[in-house]
Amino acid sequence: MIKIFDGGFGSQLISKNICFECPEELNLTQAEVIKQIHKEYADNGADIITTNTFGANPLKLKSYDLEDKVMEINVAGINLAKTTGKETAFSVGPTGEFVKPVGDVSFEEMYEIFYRQLEAITISQPDYVIFETFSDIAELRAGIIALKDIFKKHTIKIPILASMTYDSIYTLTGVSPAAQGVILDALGVDAIGINCSKGPKDILELLVEIEKYTSVKLIAQPNAGMPEIVGEDVVYSMSASEFAIQMKPYFELNMGYIGSCCGSTPEFTKELRRLADSIEVKNIKENKASSHGYLASKGKVVSSEAFILIGEAINPHARKAVRKYMEEFDIKGLTSVISEQCVKGADVIDINVNAEGTDKKALARELVISGQLNSDFVLCIDSKEPEIIEEALKNYAGKALVNSVALDEKELEEILPLAKKYGASVIGLCIENEILPTTIAETVEIAEKLQSRLLSEGIRAEDIYIDPLLFTNKTYSISPLDTVEIVRQLSNKGIRTSLGLSNVSYGMKNRDRLNQTLLSMLIGSGLSMAIASASSKGIVETIESAQILMGKEKLSNKTYIELEDIDKMTIEGELIYQLINKEEPSAFDSLLAEKTEQEVINTMLIALDKAGRLYDEKIIFLPDMMQVVEKVQGLFDRLENKAKSSHTLVFGTVYGDIHDIGKNIVKSVLKPFGYNIIDLGKSVTKEAFVAKAKEVNADIIGISALMTTTMVNLEPTIEYIKSELPNVKIIVGGAVVTEDYARKVGADGYSKDAIKAIGLVKSLTEVDEK
Repeated sequence: MIKIFDGGFGSQLISKNICFECPEELNLTQAEVIKQIHKEYADNGADIITTNTFGANPLKLKSYDLEDKVMEINVAGINLAKTTGKETAFSVGPTGEFVKPVGDVSFEEMYEIFYRQLEAITISQPDYVIFETFSDIAELRAGIIALKDIFKKHTIKIPILASMTYDSIYTLTGVSPAAQGVILDALGVDAIGINCSKGPKDILELLVEIEKYTSVKLIAQPNAGMPEIVGEDVVYSMSASEFAIQMKPYFELNMGYIGSCCGSTPEFTKELRRLADSIEVKNIKENKASSHGYLASKGKVVSSEAFILIGEAINPHARKAVRKYMEEFDIKGLTSVISEQCVKGADVIDINVNAEGTDKKALARELVISGQLNSDFVLCIDSKEPEIIEEALKNYAGKALVNSVALDEKELEEILPLAKKYGASVIGLCIENEILPTTIAETVEIAEKLQSRLLSEGIRAEDIYIDPLLFTNKTYSISPLDTVEIVRQLSNKGIRTSLGLSNVSYGMKNRDRLNQTLLSMLIGSGLSMAIASASSKGIVETIESAQILMGKEKLSNKTYIELEDIDKMTIEGELIYQLINKEEPSAFDSLLAEKTEQEVINTMLIALDKAGRLYDEKIIFLPDMMQVVEKVQGLFDRLENKAKSSHTLVFGTVYGDIHDIGKNIVKSVLKPFGYNIIDLGKSVTKEAFVAKAKEVNADIIGISALMTTTMVNLEPTIEYIKSELPNVKIIVGGAVVTEDYARKVGADGYSKDAIKAIGLVKSLTEVDEK
């Protein structure tokens, strides 16, 4: 049975003609109004009523001086939804901040923010918890993990629904639908899906992609199309009946929950109820995806359906240079090695920080965080120390692999709970109580016992890889050819296997050739993955050739970006390529020695422009763009005559709007151009805009609005500013703002995203200069 959720809440609040700043505070001050909206949706066929707690986290409530009412507001929200007699879903929305490395908030800080809000379920228990409208998977993970810890502490269990919002075929931070499915499935949520974003037709294909990577139920709550300006009003033109028609194909998917989002009304719920009652829902068979093992970064998925190469370079015992980087805590050097491994063909990166004399926990944390900014890599944390494993897993915004756990009670008790908590796969090592097997039969027996034990501890079969051990040639009773046979036997039993390939040739001549030969034999016997050198062309080519012969598709993970109109043989071109591909900008010093500072500045501005175009084309994403900006800013700071502008910009969100992610991104991408930028923060009054603009003699005022409930404040704000400062240019933007609306409310310019803002500000300031 597919359950029907209610619909848009903000538009219903506006229709009630009540004044408010914080929608969630109305749970305390206008309880009857909230109850009435819930009742209207319940009366029109909603099975589940969503609480008015979307923004009731401590961070957002602090903006309204309501941080001390977190528990009161959230409990009231749950209780008001319960008055309908329907099932209730406790709504948890994003904080408006990003988790490191995209933002400045640590995992621990984000975890605590959500924990405080989610504790409300221990006072008044809803039927579901729904995380909705998230664009950052790291933030969403923190919330889900906080919730699971509350479940454990209070011995309760409530279904978890997790929904993200998409900017295109990716979220704002570059999360793909496939990765969303894999990561959230591994965290044990009960439904995965999409809300807000755009209309039903726009997100259907994204949901189809998610379905390929999970067997849990899906949830969809699209907008009623996109907002338009009709007369004096902001409206969503899609009718309820048209919305229902466009939702019909969703019933062919493994849906568990369907509803509507921005722009919808109780009439939309009524039409969805009528549609659901008229359709005989098919019994969806278990997804084939469950038979494959998946690992994922935020943007890509690695499947056990093809052979997986785990790059071994981040290990103090593998390379002297890497050991030196670790000893000197050189994170930049280490992340460059990760990037190199990814470009050369590694599917997963093995990270071993066991260097003597270092703070291994801090090293693991900083390397995982910074590594994700440089490369969209899949993590394998290689350690036996629980605190290091946890530090890596909690700071990794994906589904990682833990290497490894032996058949040892202490290890099992310490490591497996971490893998389950953070949604990671596990490599099981064929060592029983610190004793190595000595024969093929013993190894197979231990492997089966280990597989069985991991399953009994709640690790799913698709998340288990067994390492039967590979010893150096002629040094142990189990030879490399014996290991090939062990892999064959385990593969025939349906057990996935992993090996550290380089062990076989330790201290021998022609190591690479020996490794390649054995690898081809192991792949032919069914080996699932190997930790090996991605720097070895022979290893990479052996894997690619084996995949072709075995008829398995091997997706390339090489992410080097080519630029058709830039000659990388020139110094200027080399620097641009380095900046775009997130490499160390080593060409900068050579360029500075040969060119004038202005020519150097122009080259870096070209790099920013190229990055902006790639962002528009969805070849790179927000974290990638922000790193290019950061690198360029760092290079600008090294110049004697830095990029400077005589122009001053004043930014802020429109009054009532506390969502400032977009504003902050715009500020960051404009900074390298030398503008004097004054940030007034969130929910800025029209008087405050004018006062600051007069004080600093501003040339441009930038105003953002994310919510339909606050975008109506743009027009009176702009009208007031123009009456006081007729020569100051005003630009606007935000998720719900369109170019037509910007023109209608009197803005001098509109930017749909941060990259477009660069050209917009430049054009407006150039007009002033003329």
